[in-house]
Amino acid sequence: RQMLGTAMDLLNERERHIITERRLKDDPTTLEDLSREYGISRERVRQIEVRAFEKLQRAMRKQANDQRMR
Repeated sequence: RQMLGTAMDLLNERERHIITERRLKDDPTTLEDLSREYGISRERVRQIEVRAFEKLQRAMRKQANDQRMR
């Protein structure tokens, strides 16, 4: 959890909101709803979600590697 929180801090506000709404809720917000909220296409929301998720994965892997090195 701590690693996720630290990794989430690396995301900008929109990325953080989209990841929270799409991946961290029991009842995820639809791409359609988020596209209306941000005034962008569903595809663009999906692209932002994918890139933000990749950033989180990289950051968490780096944190895990850093902890193993200590």
